[in-house]
Amino acid sequence: MEGFFFILIGFLIVGANVIGFVFYKKKKNLYNAAFIILLLAGVFGVYLVG
Repeated sequence: MEGFFFILIGFLIVGANVIGFVFYKKKKNLYNAAFIILLLAGVFGVYLVG
């Protein structure tokens, strides 16, 4: 069961970074992309805990 959570955390980290990269390429604003990644960290953290 531990392995599943490690794999899930890895996918969520990669997914958040890919989404942040897409926002960066679309708007050319690094601060906006970093804020999106920060928000996704909170959302995914709630998803894993809850």
